[in-house]
Amino acid sequence: MSGADLGVLTHMVRALRDARDPQCLGLALTIRGRAQLQQRLTGPAERSFSAARRVLGRVGRGEYCLQDQGRAALYGGDVPRALALFEAVPPEVDRYPGVLVDQAQALRMAGRHLEAVSALRTAARLAPAMRSEVLVHAADCALWMEDPVQALKLAEQVTRSGDPRWCWPARAIELQARLNLGELPEDLFLASHMLSIGCEQVGWPLTALRLRMAAAQRLAPTQARQLLLGVVNRRETGPARAEVSLAKALLAQLVGRRRSVLAHCRAGLRFTEPHPDLSIEHKAETARTAARLAQLGLTVSWHRGPRSTLRWSEHLRGSPPPPMSELIDRLADDALVSFVHRGDQLYALTVAGGRVRRWEIERCADQLRDLAFALGVCGDGSMRANAAALVRQAAGELSQRLFQQVSRAVADRRLVVIPAGQLHGVPWAQLPHCRERPTTVAPSIAHWLHRSIGPRTRAVWLYGPKLQHAAEEVSELHAGHGGELLRLPTVPQALSAMDGADLVHLAAHGDFHQGRPLYSGIQLSGGRLLGQQLEQLKSAPRLVVLAACHAGRSAVRPGDRLVGFSAALLSAGAHTIISSPVPVSDDGTRQLMAEFHRLLAGGHPPAAALALAQATHSESNFTCLGAGW
Repeated sequence: MSGADLGVLTHMVRALRDARDPQCLGLALTIRGRAQLQQRLTGPAERSFSAARRVLGRVGRGEYCLQDQGRAALYGGDVPRALALFEAVPPEVDRYPGVLVDQAQALRMAGRHLEAVSALRTAARLAPAMRSEVLVHAADCALWMEDPVQALKLAEQVTRSGDPRWCWPARAIELQARLNLGELPEDLFLASHMLSIGCEQVGWPLTALRLRMAAAQRLAPTQARQLLLGVVNRRETGPARAEVSLAKALLAQLVGRRRSVLAHCRAGLRFTEPHPDLSIEHKAETARTAARLAQLGLTVSWHRGPRSTLRWSEHLRGSPPPPMSELIDRLADDALVSFVHRGDQLYALTVAGGRVRRWEIERCADQLRDLAFALGVCGDGSMRANAAALVRQAAGELSQRLFQQVSRAVADRRLVVIPAGQLHGVPWAQLPHCRERPTTVAPSIAHWLHRSIGPRTRAVWLYGPKLQHAAEEVSELHAGHGGELLRLPTVPQALSAMDGADLVHLAAHGDFHQGRPLYSGIQLSGGRLLGQQLEQLKSAPRLVVLAACHAGRSAVRPGDRLVGFSAALLSAGAHTIISSPVPVSDDGTRQLMAEFHRLLAGGHPPAAALALAQATHSESNFTCLGAGW
């Protein structure tokens, strides 16, 4: 629809206002809003739908505009508002199955893939005629869940049905799934080009864009350039803007324009900055495009030296890189070690004594696997004594690989460690180079730089059910240090007590779910405290001690974004967390925590108190996260 057609609709709306017919006026406003949305004018469309809702509300039909408002918010990138609007649509609305499909799209953008699949199944059950549409959305969802086999299976069902309305996106998803599985069709250029055009014509521009980029990375430069030229002049809104910037960066890389590559990467990263009201899970999920942009920027700028690498590594982690002078001043006599991957090669970036250096690290995949195995054996109480030597050997070999060269720069300074990839699961106190040394671990430099330990005037002590020694441990700590004691609290009671506290000590059973890491949690009375529930805290506690197994474990998403219970606490605003990514013994933890809190009360900062306590006790699996001093 052209600008002239929009003018006609606007004239119609003005005429109907004078006629005082709310139903006709509401319909005209809705049609104008849909026309504006088709031209990606999300702001005007939102205003048209809002006006239609007010007008139709006078005759009891305002809820019919909620779906259109939700679409406008979704296309404009405001996923939380879109979800709220879709959820407000009553099920008795005759278009409700279509609302569920739109809601599934919003849930996918929020990273809530399993809920999206559930919504799609409900839509298919309510409206069997929508089966092809539902299958296409489910296939696209599987593709983004990195399950190309399932995506291919679902997409093929649609293409076999021959439904002309959904064959274009189904075939595009099918081709991208085959590419992800390593297949390379002979007619890749022609197929991807035609399918992209088809998807754009039927309203699936994001699928077309992603197919173009996936195919371009597997084609010869000339064909790749032709394919990407179909993307770079598009005017997009919402999350697609970042992907267009990525396409522009890839095109610039093809023609050897490094400065343009970096400029487009920076522009795309600005578009990926998450909405402040987005859930923790959504912030992690939107990192996919940001990680690709930052990884491309890091690769292209590698020749510029370690300072540039450090800045792009922070972009890779979803954090704005701090001014180097601010970082050096804050470190003072301490040292920072930031690990980063370039392809399959691991590097360490050190900042110590005002100097930034880059080191190539020996491959350590075998050592990481050996340490994980040894810690797993050690977690079995019946084999703990025999496994201790195995843990020491594996930890020593890994420490040698990671710090053999780096130790020349960091000497005996206190350490700030920024892990990468599988290193996020390492209990750093087990490594000889970190043992007995105050060491704090952070997801990014910004997480450490902008947090402080602060005073500890309000302390809360809690323990959960069915954990040996938990009641004695927490009661003794409360008796020795004062504060508020909660015995076997429920989840609401625990959240209320934690809100705004300076120190929280929680002893309970912990668990970790790799597939849904925000459903990992801590067992309390009557239920589990989940990572996603921590968003309810108005003011996160400054220092949290989690005397629980696996509470420090996180899933690593694209760009080293972490999702898990401790990561959720950091994201909610906690400054320092003491937790373990691996199993811990009940009795050893009780003794360790008594010593840790004694040292903490004596004036030692958390990282130093933990290092000293673990140096004198057998339990060495706890890590200090965030601001260690």
